[in-house]
Amino acid sequence: MSEKKKEEKKSFRLATRSSPLAKIQADSVRKLLLEKGFHAVLKELKTEGDRVQDKPLSEIGGKGVFIKELEVALLEGEADVGIHSLKDLPCRLEDNFELVAHLPRDFPHDVIVVKKTSRLDKIFEVRKDFLRKEDLSSLPACEIATGSLRRESLLRNANSLLTVLPIRGNIGTRLKKLDENYAEALILSEASLLRMPYDEKKFQFYRLEPSWFVPCAGQGVVVVEALKKTKVDKFFESLSSFETLITTHLERGVLEMLGGSCLLPIGVYCRLKTKVYHLDIFVGDKTGEEILTYEKEFSRANSYKEIFKMVKKDLYEKDINKLLRKLGLAEI
Repeated sequence: MSEKKKEEKKSFRLATRSSPLAKIQADSVRKLLLEKGFHAVLKELKTEGDRVQDKPLSEIGGKGVFIKELEVALLEGEADVGIHSLKDLPCRLEDNFELVAHLPRDFPHDVIVVKKTSRLDKIFEVRKDFLRKEDLSSLPACEIATGSLRRESLLRNANSLLTVLPIRGNIGTRLKKLDENYAEALILSEASLLRMPYDEKKFQFYRLEPSWFVPCAGQGVVVVEALKKTKVDKFFESLSSFETLITTHLERGVLEMLGGSCLLPIGVYCRLKTKVYHLDIFVGDKTGEEILTYEKEFSRANSYKEIFKMVKKDLYEKDINKLLRKLGLAEI
């Protein structure tokens, strides 16, 4: 970037949720901008999702429960960009907004967190890589906490002996509840756990195999949102990862086709290989009694439109509409 372009904008105001994890993510963007010679400050905002902690997310606001206040700040000129977890964004933004950066994806997986030396830790510690469905299917009766309907459906489907407990709050709050024996285990995204400082002497986590425990679309990705008219994209494009951009575009496109969001029991995960996209999809009912799984590779020579058309046909033939109706969604 030329010195002249740098002079156009020397400082940015980054709108962020006020939760500890959100501030850490926004600060990572601030540091990247600093490396490129720009100054940036965080503008902390409390969203509806942060304020209401006594209800499941699916009951308090639907899509956008963590982003509305940040977008208002952009519209009112109180911030230049908003920093989000991509999974919190609706599949389609309002026309006057755009995503100007997709930061490189950290770890997309979900993890199961237990207290060290607990009985579950002793069961899991013999596993050398990812935990698979059979590892959870063989667990004795125990209580596992999660605030996600997707994770709840996957857990219930894997093992009817598991009791799934609801949980809300930031990562620190959830780990504190685990430490106080609210449950024997906790399901979190690996990215959120590793971005936050936590007591590694007290807690141990194990990765869940993503072809089975399919992550929600966009999990582990931090994005930068801006108003189109401000034309700040040129300052942020160098922060983006092309691989993250194209894989999450496919994930969110499939999610949009299904009419879902991260608040529903739907998982979509795309991995980029040399010549193919590897796509995993999970759709379940809220009890885990009825699920649909899908795994397929598509040539990277195919356009997004062609891939979406093939996925739609395949899912239709797997009777996806029966599940979608059960979830209150429109048929495809």
